[in-house]
Amino acid sequence: MRSRIAAAAWILLLAFLPWNPCQAADVLLGERVVFRVPDDAQAAALTARLEALLQSGAAAESIRVGKSAGQTALFWGDEMLVVITAEMGQANSSTPPDLAALWAENLRKVVRSGLLRVDRNRLELPVGGEQVVRVTGLAKGPLEAVPASPNVQVTVDQESGAVSLVGVAVGRSRVDLRRGNGREVVWVHVKDWAGTLPQQVEIEVTGRPAPGQLVAQAALSGTATRSSVQPGCRLLLESGPLELPSVPVEKVMRLELPMAILGGEDYYPVRAKVPVLVRNLPVEPVEANLLLVSNRPERLTQDGILMEYTFTRKEPTRLMYSHLNDLRQRRNLWVNVANPGDEPVRLLVGSTWAGPERNEVHVGQTSARRFLEALALHAGYVVTLPPRSALELAAHDMQPKALVTGFINFRILEGERATVEVRTALQPSQNDGSPLPHLGAPFNPFKIHPHGVFAQPFFELDGEFVVGGDSLVQRYGESPWLIDFETGLPNNGNFGVLYKSLIELRNPDSVTRRVGLYFNPVAGPAGGTFLVDGRVLQAPFRRVNNEALLTEIELGPGESRTVEVVTFPEASSNYPAQFEFRDQEPVSGVPASPSSSLLQAEEWN
Repeated sequence: MRSRIAAAAWILLLAFLPWNPCQAADVLLGERVVFRVPDDAQAAALTARLEALLQSGAAAESIRVGKSAGQTALFWGDEMLVVITAEMGQANSSTPPDLAALWAENLRKVVRSGLLRVDRNRLELPVGGEQVVRVTGLAKGPLEAVPASPNVQVTVDQESGAVSLVGVAVGRSRVDLRRGNGREVVWVHVKDWAGTLPQQVEIEVTGRPAPGQLVAQAALSGTATRSSVQPGCRLLLESGPLELPSVPVEKVMRLELPMAILGGEDYYPVRAKVPVLVRNLPVEPVEANLLLVSNRPERLTQDGILMEYTFTRKEPTRLMYSHLNDLRQRRNLWVNVANPGDEPVRLLVGSTWAGPERNEVHVGQTSARRFLEALALHAGYVVTLPPRSALELAAHDMQPKALVTGFINFRILEGERATVEVRTALQPSQNDGSPLPHLGAPFNPFKIHPHGVFAQPFFELDGEFVVGGDSLVQRYGESPWLIDFETGLPNNGNFGVLYKSLIELRNPDSVTRRVGLYFNPVAGPAGGTFLVDGRVLQAPFRRVNNEALLTEIELGPGESRTVEVVTFPEASSNYPAQFEFRDQEPVSGVPASPSSSLLQAEEWN
């Protein structure tokens, strides 16, 4: 042993003496240059010695600087490699301790690359899927890969060091890699696919035009009806919000959308770009004759069914739901539509919502704006429900104290009936149709949280305003209340009920005049959202009797004009409220100009 140590020390001593660079020979360890020596024979001897130490399992951490007979020396474990003399330090413009430390660090860096290294030691595979692990390192000899169980199949490419792993069956396993004295382990989790995506999807939409956001929603829904999704997994559009173009009436558009089915720990994600063919159908709009309101209980503390109703082809229906998570744990809220019959149902759906978030006022105003924007365009999409099937239309992940408010319009185009359901459950939970109790809360006339089924959910009004005369005031959200025909209880505030007004404006004057349209809360703080001749205008939430100018309408000399105003009592506001037409200051000799205080809905996003 001592003779071998002395030989190694002498070889390394020669390696670090000064030499003519032109005569230097590289000492390689794993194809990396470690030192340089004056001739090839010395380099070969050093290379063999260092490789022998490495293959024996000597660790980089055991390379150190120490003392031998009072002199600075370089050690690998208990073996002394070389004594660093003063002459060696001078030849390298250094001192023996500094030179020894430099050599030790250089040698550690090479050795730390290891006998066997993998580019990753944990991976997930789908059944039938393949991934490659790249193996490197300083170990010599054939590479072996041995799976611990038959659910993983391996193939080794000796030349490149690539190990191919194929998932055979669901489960966890390990693959032991060996080369010489080098050892590594790759942990493998073989998962079932999260589902399957269709090769292509054809969807039908409505709208004048059908907005891009609705097209994306329709594409997702259409893909869902043609996909297979494992329990606990979810279909979604990837790449964040997509800026899709709108589709004009009776036009066709072809898209390719990035879809994914993502799941939990036990499923492997599915991703693909799905070709989508979009057709905009020329469907005439129909007014909903049923209103379903799900707002009692508003504050959710239990799991259960919040609303369930089966409507027929003769009952175009609108659902309004508004609920708050009143616990300190996240909860899910879903809206589903089902076909309980034995024949397919073709259904026109239009859905909008806002939240969940804790700013209740913002949720109420945003949901109202989105609903009226969709109403102005008559926007919707068609879904086909096979017999005895259900489709998830909305899924909300509700943080504690978060509110969500939404609207969904339903109209059966073909088929007899469909069932809408609003359900909720604390997380973790799944929208799997499992039995849940029907939730309810006592009716309290002093707390306005309506619930029920209300017929003919609209009021049609008319009026006339003559410039120079009295202002025209119309209130909404006041008695008479719509009555739930199942329980006889009122919808106090008429939440979700449309108020449609046709107002004739006349200017008998000989000069151009401006008419202002104002919103004013009269029962408590409120916001107001209006559809005025197809344009959405919004007054931010404000205290009682604090009016807001919504818009100004210019009337030329002797001009008459009919203006349509659509509004409704929205969530998180107090009613009744009112809107008013009245004179603005006349303009003589110059055109009328808009006021800087006009409110556009998009300014309050």
